[in-house]
Amino acid sequence: MTAFSPFFPSRRVAFSLVSAAFALAGIALPVHAQTPTIAYTPQGDRQLIFVNNPERIELGYTDMIPGSTTQNVLYNDLGDGSLGRKALLKILLPPGKYRDSFEHVWNFTRNTVRTESSRPVNYGVVLRNPGTTDVIVTMRGKGFINNSNGNIPFVELFTNPTVQTVTLRPGSFLWLMRTEADYGNTRSVPSGNFFAGVVDFDFTGASCELMNIVYQSSAAVTGTVTSPKAIVGSDATVQQLDYIGFVTRRYGAGTTPAPESRVYKGLMMAPNTETSGSDVLTTPTFTISDATPAGELPVTYPQYLRNNATGQHEPSSTMVSNTFWITHESPLRDTSTRRAVGSDMFDTEMPGFGTVFALRNTVAPNTGSVQPNIANWSVVYRDRITVRNTGNRSRNVSLTLANQGGGGAPIAYQANNGTWQRTSLTTTPFAYRTFTVPAGRTVTVEGVFTLGAPAVGTVRHAVQVTNAALRAVRSGSDVSSGDFIR
Repeated sequence: MTAFSPFFPSRRVAFSLVSAAFALAGIALPVHAQTPTIAYTPQGDRQLIFVNNPERIELGYTDMIPGSTTQNVLYNDLGDGSLGRKALLKILLPPGKYRDSFEHVWNFTRNTVRTESSRPVNYGVVLRNPGTTDVIVTMRGKGFINNSNGNIPFVELFTNPTVQTVTLRPGSFLWLMRTEADYGNTRSVPSGNFFAGVVDFDFTGASCELMNIVYQSSAAVTGTVTSPKAIVGSDATVQQLDYIGFVTRRYGAGTTPAPESRVYKGLMMAPNTETSGSDVLTTPTFTISDATPAGELPVTYPQYLRNNATGQHEPSSTMVSNTFWITHESPLRDTSTRRAVGSDMFDTEMPGFGTVFALRNTVAPNTGSVQPNIANWSVVYRDRITVRNTGNRSRNVSLTLANQGGGGAPIAYQANNGTWQRTSLTTTPFAYRTFTVPAGRTVTVEGVFTLGAPAVGTVRHAVQVTNAALRAVRSGSDVSSGDFIR
């Protein structure tokens, strides 16, 4: 097929002369001028709290697995006074900006020991002021869903930001989220269902206690019967909730189903830091030309290898070269064909346990695995991609994501028009951002997304040129011959 550009009528002749010059000099026409290195750095000032332990919320469940360190222990995980009086998370936070994200499943074992197990549950996030001075709290938005579409809460959060400021007096508490009130009883969680949510909030003045609670009656948690929309109350009862601690119970004799000690909760942060934001950013620059073939562009990044002195996996001098990169996975689980970037991963500081490591072994009770189920759920990824086009015609580019871990991977992502959308990644690459780089121009585009839960990690990123390359024309050949590489 003969191609012609009305914008560059002399392009093809000029290109054939350049090709001839390269041929006479014995130099191959360059396709990729450089290979960018992928590395992520933490960004932002909003700290991430992720709550996933216990993942399975149970009532009247007894661990009967032989050899389990929690064998014969009876569990009642709810916050209601008669159903456990438990808080899934109870953590003292200094003033700051926070995002509380969570995912669980209610009565997955279909336990019927207690009749209440067949009834739906609700979810609450409570901030309590245990001090002697006022605290100013600003609620920034929230999202919740009572099924396994864990990307919906983030679409709701980012699409409908709110600003509601409340003065929290000493000895009082505030509902940051109370699902039966926030959603008019339309999102109660039936027995057997997964559910997930997220809430953003800031506070100043003094440290406060944060609690995540599953319940059937909020009045049974707080000891108060107020109007359905009331969000502030005395903490005389809510302060009596017991922290459930690090739940490590088992559901089977083998590794499947996984014990609760594989999942975790607490403040998440970049390794070897005291605190970090909830975003990660990479800023690679790609250079393309008319001769760059359609397809994924090459990248490189250091392979993470174990430092025997510290036990931590660290970037080495061995470079991984490929046309894609892998995130949401610990380098501890690298294979010969799949190497994780590593620099994107967060540790978790779990109350009642300590650090759950992303880049080194975590020895947790009641499991033979030293690799926690870490997938950086709820971390916001910012792939700020710069493409420089040195050629004489426009090239079309896509940012793609896929899931290499098997199973579902629901993401919320920012589309070309700036709106937040959702999809579930499969092994087939999904183009979530597309753009055109004009001839001789440089374009920077930021692809933004987050992985909801429940989900499998191991996300595959790639930058792909989608229109055909210009073929180098041999010196002396007919310039009317086809000049695109398919």
